[in-house]
Amino acid sequence: MEVRRLSRLHQVQHRAELRRTSQGNPEVVLPRATAPGSASGSGSGSGSGSKLDKLEARRSTNSSLELVEFVELSSCRVRARARAAKSQRISTPQRYAPSMDLPAICKAALAEGASDIHLKADRPPLIRVNGKLGPLPGAAALTGEQVGRLAWSVLSPPQRERFKSTLDLDLGWAVPGIGRFRINIYKQRQQVGMALRAIPDKVPELEDLKLPPVLKKLALIPRGLVLLTGVTGSGKSTTLAAMVQEINRNLPHHVLTIEDPIEFQFEDDMALINQREIGADSVGFSSALRSALRQDPDVILVSEIRDRETMEIALSAAETGHLVMASLHALNAQEAITRVVDFFGDGHQQSIRHILAGSLRAVISQRLVPTVAGGRVAAVEVLINAGAVTECITREARGREITDLLAGGTAQYGTQTFDQSLYWHHQDGTISKKEAHRFANNPEDLALRMSGISTSDWVRPSDKSSGQ
Repeated sequence: MEVRRLSRLHQVQHRAELRRTSQGNPEVVLPRATAPGSASGSGSGSGSGSKLDKLEARRSTNSSLELVEFVELSSCRVRARARAAKSQRISTPQRYAPSMDLPAICKAALAEGASDIHLKADRPPLIRVNGKLGPLPGAAALTGEQVGRLAWSVLSPPQRERFKSTLDLDLGWAVPGIGRFRINIYKQRQQVGMALRAIPDKVPELEDLKLPPVLKKLALIPRGLVLLTGVTGSGKSTTLAAMVQEINRNLPHHVLTIEDPIEFQFEDDMALINQREIGADSVGFSSALRSALRQDPDVILVSEIRDRETMEIALSAAETGHLVMASLHALNAQEAITRVVDFFGDGHQQSIRHILAGSLRAVISQRLVPTVAGGRVAAVEVLINAGAVTECITREARGREITDLLAGGTAQYGTQTFDQSLYWHHQDGTISKKEAHRFANNPEDLALRMSGISTSDWVRPSDKSSGQ
């Protein structure tokens, strides 16, 4: 560009900047390019590197450059820095993992105590340990192609076809010598992602999980509906498995499970246990549950009730002499009752409340709380359908009374609230006061009770609680 094409104002501004630069003012000195011959100063076929060297040499010997030369020097410096940055990016690529198989990732994650593993393109494997998510130590990032290959490696040909049409898929997967996993494969931003949940090899016992003793009695009742509720990852499947194992050890029953996917694998003891997986052994929950009624079951386990049809069949099975145990996404017992009723239209909700009041035996709600020792323990709310609770189910207006009834029915029925469970865990030294307050429904009341200020005693439930 020639000087005459620049406005007078630009000429004045550039010359003033040159004067300040020549006086050594650090606020206006332009960053110098790298030395001649370096990567950033070398040309790339355009000749700008040699031009920059000449201008820099003249600038070092004569601080008074012509305006055209000053503008050209600045442009050359900008281009040189851009080439240097590009060269740096090319010479130091992101560290990606070498070819790595899924069993190796799972083994390393379990060694860290992980409950969940997440695989995403351009990120290292992420693991959840005691509820907290972080990168797998020492692991490098996985490319999108690597995550896709890992996902493809665990799918059978029919599952691959299903994934192509549905774009997400649940399945169970076992690794000899490592463990069993529940896997969800999905698409996000046009790339494949994976979420894996570790499942213990051994089916847990109710005592090992520090669950209320009334759950043993509930597992052995002859008929009715028992609901397990809680958020995702709150241990519902583990508690259901422990209750099935209690039946397996004590009763000569036929237990039929309908799961998506199969998680814990049972070995027959006193009971005969058949496990059906959605997608592999049946097309859906409702059809599998309808077929179950013709398979002579004593106990039916449904891993999750997701729709009205499944809930309707479950209620019918509970009414006709079967024990039905199922999980439901709800925060607590009161919300679980509302959720069941909401599956049905307004014209049927009151009749469903009466059916539910007759067939529901219990609602068990869970939250996993970090322990002092570093693990997690279940804080459990237990509703037993007895006494005034039955009327609270049939009459929506009385639903708010449920929490008080649970707190007062501990000794007689074995019921309990979340806050009572937290209080007893704290008394045992299992959880800290801070965590108890964080998970409490009423932190202020719990704090007063922990300080010895209360209007009533919370009597810990015993094995003698009826559970009926």
